[in-house]
Amino acid sequence: MRNIVIETFCKNSMKTAFERNRITAAGQFFRAALLLMVVFLLFPVQSLATSKVFEREYTYSANEADSKLTCRVIALEQAKRLLLEELGPYLHSISEVKDGVLTKDEIVSLTAGVVRTEIISEHWDGKVYRLKARIKADPDYVIKAIDRLRKDSQKSKDLEKSQARAKQYLNEIERLKQELAKAKGEPLKRKQIEYGEAVKNLSAEDWFEQGYSFQISNQYEEAIMAYTRVLDINPRYAEAYNNRGAALVMKGNYDRAIADCNRALEINPLDDTAYCVRGFAWTMKDNFGQASADAKKGLSLNPKNEVCQIVVDYLKAEMRDKR
Repeated sequence: MRNIVIETFCKNSMKTAFERNRITAAGQFFRAALLLMVVFLLFPVQSLATSKVFEREYTYSANEADSKLTCRVIALEQAKRLLLEELGPYLHSISEVKDGVLTKDEIVSLTAGVVRTEIISEHWDGKVYRLKARIKADPDYVIKAIDRLRKDSQKSKDLEKSQARAKQYLNEIERLKQELAKAKGEPLKRKQIEYGEAVKNLSAEDWFEQGYSFQISNQYEEAIMAYTRVLDINPRYAEAYNNRGAALVMKGNYDRAIADCNRALEINPLDDTAYCVRGFAWTMKDNFGQASADAKKGLSLNPKNEVCQIVVDYLKAEMRDKR
């Protein structure tokens, strides 16, 4: 989250500052330096190297509670896990992650937020669902992205939690599938409802990972749509509000970004990331009083939050420019 929000701040503050045409040469240099740092250090540009393609087929046998849609969600998640388990060790074999070594499981978890799984073909006969899926990735780009992500402890935790929840929902789906085979009457109806909820929650985790992969590649409209799908399923997914808020700032929709941060803070009043994203949005609206209050609150919750510190530094520069 931190790196995404830093880019949000840098790009929009540069644009707004130059449009207002009231900053000093020193201020211009300060913002340009921040932008260069983000572009070249935090957000590596995808290279022109040949992408590596991984493909997998998966077959899923449906039960009475399944539809084509639920089968697709379950089969896609299973295929994605197989693909990531193949891609992860491949990346591990061709490069040690800089400044340290990640386990294969850690690489798989972080890679889920960098690449997207694409369905190549699918077939559904009402009982069995078959799909063929693939991941297409530039190894150099993915390795750089993983290296960056592992240094962002909050974002790493978000992706690890998403992967853990997806695994939990898959286990729950398998358990309910077995129970559905034995249930009758009212218990059967309850199990069918539980089954549907588990599949929807699994779908939310997939959309969350897709949203981040769009966001890290600067596809903000697609990221916003993906996070919206997450929130349609789970309106209490605070990380999705924060990430969508950051993407909205990048699109210049500051009021909606502030609304998303407000919602995240309703869910978790101690969410320092929400304060920082909201602080950026207030900054872009030239409401420096609110921006300062949010940045200071974020720092009080997490003194190591670099994003909040950048807001504070930006506001100090603005005050110097006005003198």
